[in-house]
Amino acid sequence: MTLAAFPSAFARAFRSLSRGLSGTLSRGIAKTALTAACLAASSSAAPDLTGPEARAFLGGRTGKIAYLKNQLKQIHFIDFSDSVLIEKKVSDDAYCWSPMISPDGKRIVYESQASIYIRVLEENSKDRFLIYSGIPTNGQSLEPHWWVNPKTGEEYILFCTGNVADVEWPPKSGQTYMQKIVANQPSGPLLTLLPFMMASGRSKNGLWGATSHHSTGMYKLYADKVENAFFGSTNWQDSGGWGACNGSISPSKDPLRQNRMMHLNSSLATAGGENFENHKAIIIRTYADKGVASPLWVMGIPGVHCNNDSSGNLFWDHSEWSTDEDYFTAVGSKVIENWTEADLYMGRINLAGESQIRRVLKGGGLNHYPHLWIKDGVLPAKINLGRSALSFVSLKKDTANPAPDTLAVSNGGDGTLPALTIGVLPSWLKVSVLANGGNAPKLVNRVDRAGLALGEYSATVKVSFGQGADSASYLVKFKYADPVLTSLRASPMNPVLRSGDTVRFQAVALDQTGAPLAPQPAISWEALDALPISAGGLVTGDSSHWSRYAFRASAGAVACTTHVQIARFLVRVDAGAAKDSVPAGWISDAVLDASPDASPAVKGAREAAAAALKVDLRTAADSAPSQVYRTIRRPSGAYAFDSLPNGRYAVRLHFVSAFPPASGAAPAAGLAVKLEGVRLLEDYRLPARPDTSGGNPYGLKGETRELQTTVGDGDGLKIEFEGASGDVAIAGLEVFDIGAIPISLKSPNGGETYHVGDTLHVRWDTDGFISSVGIQISPDSGKKWIPVTRRSAINQGQAGWGDYGWAIPDSLDGYSLATDKCLLSVYDYFGSDRDRSDRAFTITDIGTGLRRALPAAGLPDARFEGGRLAISLPRPGHYRASLIDLRGRIAASVEGRGPGALSLPLSGLNRGVYRLAITGEGLQVVRRITMMD
Repeated sequence: MTLAAFPSAFARAFRSLSRGLSGTLSRGIAKTALTAACLAASSSAAPDLTGPEARAFLGGRTGKIAYLKNQLKQIHFIDFSDSVLIEKKVSDDAYCWSPMISPDGKRIVYESQASIYIRVLEENSKDRFLIYSGIPTNGQSLEPHWWVNPKTGEEYILFCTGNVADVEWPPKSGQTYMQKIVANQPSGPLLTLLPFMMASGRSKNGLWGATSHHSTGMYKLYADKVENAFFGSTNWQDSGGWGACNGSISPSKDPLRQNRMMHLNSSLATAGGENFENHKAIIIRTYADKGVASPLWVMGIPGVHCNNDSSGNLFWDHSEWSTDEDYFTAVGSKVIENWTEADLYMGRINLAGESQIRRVLKGGGLNHYPHLWIKDGVLPAKINLGRSALSFVSLKKDTANPAPDTLAVSNGGDGTLPALTIGVLPSWLKVSVLANGGNAPKLVNRVDRAGLALGEYSATVKVSFGQGADSASYLVKFKYADPVLTSLRASPMNPVLRSGDTVRFQAVALDQTGAPLAPQPAISWEALDALPISAGGLVTGDSSHWSRYAFRASAGAVACTTHVQIARFLVRVDAGAAKDSVPAGWISDAVLDASPDASPAVKGAREAAAAALKVDLRTAADSAPSQVYRTIRRPSGAYAFDSLPNGRYAVRLHFVSAFPPASGAAPAAGLAVKLEGVRLLEDYRLPARPDTSGGNPYGLKGETRELQTTVGDGDGLKIEFEGASGDVAIAGLEVFDIGAIPISLKSPNGGETYHVGDTLHVRWDTDGFISSVGIQISPDSGKKWIPVTRRSAINQGQAGWGDYGWAIPDSLDGYSLATDKCLLSVYDYFGSDRDRSDRAFTITDIGTGLRRALPAAGLPDARFEGGRLAISLPRPGHYRASLIDLRGRIAASVEGRGPGALSLPLSGLNRGVYRLAITGEGLQVVRRITMMD
């Protein structure tokens, strides 16, 4: 024995004596001798952390820690879910050892005076349940552990007998037992698991076990056995025959990580040349370790392979793996195996780097043999960053720092995201956290360029919680420079021209911040297709309808592109203008207003109150002529372009800031725009009025939005406005024809008559680019549409593509289909293109169908017989009988010849209303039947 090991040996001898004589120590001389010490050390201490801090350290989860306190060795616990953390005493049981929390966190198993008990884990627990009663023996260690059979779910208590000072391998002084538990009571006989002492528990899959007292090693077991399960073993020697102590088996759920054990060292020299003195390292080994000097993981005292908590503690004791493989508990003290005062710790394992420790209790007496339970089935909180990088640009000529940028954070785990902390930042970067402690905090990033030289800067921002229980990082770049040409912005962007119309392109050179560069460089234009462009950017539309031509603007090596599309038809509308005061090529909206309550004289228009008001078009893409912005209309009501043929259209809307009122703030209410009944622009906020101070003559700001739609109903294009009715917004709009409809409905196209129960063939063509379609039906001339294809699209190459057979039900979604106002629509399943019947067609109800189809006599008859539907066929010929549900699906079918009978099986059919369709030899019968229990 080394000199360093002697204090440990003496303490172990005392522990062995106290275990062996625990029955004696509870009374007589021992009781008298210890009374003063017990009373002096039995007071509770305030936990050294708060509930939120504890839960953050556990990854946003909750848990409980149980431990022995004071010289009486009474069990106490702390529940981390409490709003205020306090120590709670479980009971007055004295001289307890090895408290272990159950997998469900509701109970505790422990040994006391050579017996094993279970208690409910609560303050002042009332009842205890005896699991095993033995005879006190010198040096005996029972070490009870919970184990749940992974196949049966049965619960067991594992414990061992033997002497903790046994230096043999395997230790021969005792055995390991398993006792089945039902309702906290022993059930069945005591089973012998091993003929040796196994003090560290059993892995979840039952394959691994371990022990660590004076001998330290692991067992390999037969996983499916609860008796005589020994298969093999491996052993390490840590300091001669002393080995180590306080062993525990890995609680991992992953079978590949269950062959691990944790223990406290007596001394250790690792392969990396590190030497750890007695009780100065906690170790994790695997069954396949090469030897004593090659552990999987080593953590020294505070500051050695873990954070330094400034406690000054020099020794570890009573290490124990928690119920989660990433966490453990231990006791720290300034004196080796301190039996009068010690701190309580929980730790988080990092196999690849520095581990983390967190003190739970600071002194206040002796705290020892802790065990940590972490709530299972709860994913740790996880920091998800909305972006991985941010960038800022500031120019030397600027008078202010760049605008702040906000990065959103979300929780990718369970529970609540704990409060976030930000790592060390450079002086030029400031990060603040908004809504910290919730599941949607925001990181506001600000750059301060004070004192910085021109150049490029970068920093990695580390965001974490709970001493790194989870962390994430993002990159921030900052460029501080003189303004230089960075990009070009073409205007207008992608206009639409009629044949013979002209447009003059312009391009603005922008610096790194997106602001116009001063002075502007020379810019040249070139055509990328067959349509020419002048050196000054002038383009004239040719006669190639729907063609698209591209152009490039260049200033040195910096370039941008734009294009024109040649339209076959074009309407330009000046909103709110009098008929005789519109720009050339534009019409007044007074002739188009489709609002029911529109005044013929006003049509929702309002002239600008002051002629001095101008519109800021410097940033408006594809702006209209400036005089269009002199009048406006309220964005409510609708426009109807009745004469537009079916086709695809682009609609460009010209918005301006709201006025009056004169406030520069954008309206609180959003605007919605619908084309052909489909809402394509949601909650649009009008642009805010620009700053008119300092002589800025612009009183309004212009802005454009372009939408595309398909007209396929034969009644032209309808544009509807909703919301923001109190604010003037629309200055004008343009409608462009951009091509033919790529999908065409062939039938039914109007005028046809069908009967409920008939198979209607929906036929269509596409341009080849549409590969999936859906079908809808309207029973009221297009006011409401109901899906015919509900569960999936009809795909190119499938049966039914281009010719889809649909058995007509009598109703869909509660609406009767027996009407002369039916329309069908076939549409691109992944786009907005659609076509529908040009005119309504008719579906007749069942009664009408019977009167037209059936002769006066010789009708089939149907009746229920013993779970089947018996159908009589009085006339000769071949017949088919089908049972059809209200969605048009055939639920059962049978064929046969008459005269005679058909038998339609009904087994497996749900209750409800069906249609019985019988066809054959010039006969069609449709009847409604009801299936009941």
